[in-house]
Amino acid sequence: MGSQIGLARAHDAATESDGQIRVLHVDDEPNFAETTAMFLQQESERITVEAETAPQRVRSRLDEADFDCIVSDYQMPGLDGLEVLEEVRAEYPNVPFILFTGKGSEEVASESISLGVTDYLQKEGGTDQFAVLANRIENAVARVRAEEAASDYKRQLEHRDRELERILAATPDAVVIVDEDGVIRQLNESAADLFEYEQEALRGKSVEELMPEQYRKEHVTLREEYVEDPTPRPMGAGLDLTAVRRGGERFPVEISLGPLHIDGETRIMATITDITERKRREQELKRQNKRLDEFASIVSHDLRAPLGLATANHELVSDNCEGEAVERLGDALDRMDALIDDLLTFARQGTQVIDASPVPLTRAVNSAWTATGADEATLDVPDELDTIVCDEARLLQLLENLFRNARAHGGDEVTVRVGPLSDGFYVADDGPGIPASEREKVFETGYSTAEDGTGFGLAIVEQIVDAHGWSIRVAASEESGARFEVTGVTVK
Repeated sequence: MGSQIGLARAHDAATESDGQIRVLHVDDEPNFAETTAMFLQQESERITVEAETAPQRVRSRLDEADFDCIVSDYQMPGLDGLEVLEEVRAEYPNVPFILFTGKGSEEVASESISLGVTDYLQKEGGTDQFAVLANRIENAVARVRAEEAASDYKRQLEHRDRELERILAATPDAVVIVDEDGVIRQLNESAADLFEYEQEALRGKSVEELMPEQYRKEHVTLREEYVEDPTPRPMGAGLDLTAVRRGGERFPVEISLGPLHIDGETRIMATITDITERKRREQELKRQNKRLDEFASIVSHDLRAPLGLATANHELVSDNCEGEAVERLGDALDRMDALIDDLLTFARQGTQVIDASPVPLTRAVNSAWTATGADEATLDVPDELDTIVCDEARLLQLLENLFRNARAHGGDEVTVRVGPLSDGFYVADDGPGIPASEREKVFETGYSTAEDGTGFGLAIVEQIVDAHGWSIRVAASEESGARFEVTGVTVK
C-alpha cells in the first residue's frame, strides 16, 4: 500500500511540475521545420523547439545540450530517420523519439518500433497535425519523466530498506516491523532465532501467529487502536505477555513498541525480549525469601523465648549479687538481644517492597539521630538538605545504622556530619576512619571491629541501598574519619 502511494506521488511529481519541454526537431526542410516550431509552441507554452536540418549533427547536438524529446523526419539526405533513431538509441535509450514523416509505410513503422521508437506520426495537410504532435510530445515526455521518478523513488526505497536492514542486523535485540494490517514486513536475525523461524519464512506472516491463539483476536483490536495513536511505549504495561515459538513452545516476553512513518503508512516496530531467565530468577528469589522469612520467624520465636528467660533470671541474680561475672553476663545477654534484632532486620529487609515517596532529607536525618539517643555526640547537618525519593522507613534504618556505626568506632562524643552530593548525600564522622584495605569488607555480614558489634549494621545499610537502586562507597572524611557516600539517588 505504502509503495503504491509513493509511486503515485512520483507520477504526480512528474506530471504536475515538469517545467519546460525542450524539443529537437530534425528535418532537412528549413521552412517546414520553422513552421513546425511555430505551431508546436502555439499549442503548448511548455514546448520550446530547436531545429536541426543536418541529421548527421543530431548526436553532437545531444552531447552538447539536454533535450527532452526528438522529433524526426524519415526521408532525409545522408541519414534517414531510422538511422538517426538507431544512433540516438545507442547512447540515449530513454529520450522520447517521435518519427514524424510524410512518406511512411507499414515496413518503416514496423522497423521503427523494433528500433525503439516512442511514437510514429504521419504528416498530413492542415494545422491539426501539430496539435496532435504537441499532445504526443507532452505524453511521451510525461511518461518518461514518470518512469524516471518512479525509478528514483524505488532506488530510494531500496536504499532505505537496505539501511534499515543494516540497522536491524546490528541490533542484538529481537526486532519485528509490521504494517497497519499486522503483516510482518521486516525482522532481524535475532527475531527469527527467537521464534525459531527462517527470516524469509516469517516475512509476510501475520504477527498474531507469534502469540497464543486465545489472544489473537483481542490483539487485532489493540493493534488497530495503536495505529490510531502511535507513540513509543511498552506493550501491555502491567500484564504478563506470552509469545509462541514455531514448535508451539510458549515463553514470557517484554515488548516495546514504536511507530515508523513510511510513505504515508504507519508501521509498528516491536522490540521483543525473552524474559524466561528473569522469571525463573524471580521465582527462585521468591522461594528463597519465603524460606528466609520462615527462618526469621523461627529465630524470633525460638531464640527470644529463652533469651527473655535468661534476661529475667539475670535481673534476679543482679539484684542479689554483684561482681564482674554478673556484669559480663548482662553484657552478653544485651549483645545477644542486639544480634537477634540485627539478624531479623537483615533477613526481612530483602523481602520488603520499596514504597517510595518524596522525603525531606534534613527531617529524616534529625529523626534518625534522635532515635539513636546520641546525647553526647554532635550532629552537623544543613537546615535545608534536598528532598529525595525513597522509602522513608528504610532510609531511617540506614541513617540510624550509620550513626550507630560512627558512635561505635568514634566514641560517645563523636561528631557526625551529613551533607549533599550532586546525586545523593554523605554521612561522615571524625572517628578513627577505615583503612583503605578494609573498605571493601565493611559491608560483609559478620564484619565488625567494635567489641560489641554484631557485624550486621553496615550489611543492612548496603541492603537498603541496593533495594533503592542506589550505590554506596566508603572514603576518608576531611577529619580522617569514615565517610559513606550514597549516590544514584533521585533528588526532587
